[in-house]
Amino acid sequence: NKTEHFQTLIGNLNSVADDSESLMPVDYQTELSNAIISNSRYSLDPVDVGTVKFIDFIPKNDSIIAYNNKLNVNSKNAFVFNKDGSLITIQFSETDDKYDCSALYHRDYLMFAGGKDYNNNVISNLINFYNVDTNTLSFIELTKGRYKMSSSQNEDYIVFAFGLNDSNSISKRIDYYIKVKDNILDKANWDTLTCPYPGKLYSKVLIHKNKLYIVGGFDGNKFQNNIYIYNFQTGKWSKTNINLINNTDNLEAEILENNDKERMFIIGSNNSQKNYYH
Repeated sequence: NKTEHFQTLIGNLNSVADDSESLMPVDYQTELSNAIISNSRYSLDPVDVGTVKFIDFIPKNDSIIAYNNKLNVNSKNAFVFNKDGSLITIQFSETDDKYDCSALYHRDYLMFAGGKDYNNNVISNLINFYNVDTNTLSFIELTKGRYKMSSSQNEDYIVFAFGLNDSNSISKRIDYYIKVKDNILDKANWDTLTCPYPGKLYSKVLIHKNKLYIVGGFDGNKFQNNIYIYNFQTGKWSKTNINLINNTDNLEAEILENNDKERMFIIGSNNSQKNYYH
């Protein structure tokens, strides 16, 4: 009857009196005892898994990677739920703690960009590349260390945008990789650009046909109902407003083909528990 926040369908499975099962949403306080992903059941033993508080999820082919990305000790680990029902633990950080990083998956690599060390309050200037097949960890440097970056990719580009820097201000910097270049671990193959508009947190980042779209986001004062557009081919920026949605603090957006036309679909909601938008 109403649309709230969009949550990943993974959660605790609790047996009740009639032996049926209920699925509850996951947040950073949740401790999982078992889970179902794609109709496969996983039993999570805290002794074997270590920390079992998950917050973010990355799709990896037929698997799901879950990792703790909030301010919580021992967030250096991630957990790979494989399609065959097996579960493996990986360490994606060189430090004991790394939270508020931005993560993506490309080819054999899990990428964890930026982030902050809880114990030492140090902002990471690295992108960590974990090779799932060889169990190795590699690094390249970002142009500037940030945390809380927004990210996205398509068949042509990988983008890590904005984030908070060491002066606690929202960065205008964007790091990106063009996938036709053959070595993602070569820093020379990564480029950077600076947005002429205010940087934003919690934006939805989309890439489509050599254009970058940064939808909504918090500019340090309020959530903005606008879209920044960057053309990779011309190097030019533009900006447009989302006129039909006023509350953009929790939005999702996708670019899809509909009736032979390409359209951007934006879905937003707010936290008031009163107003919902479709």
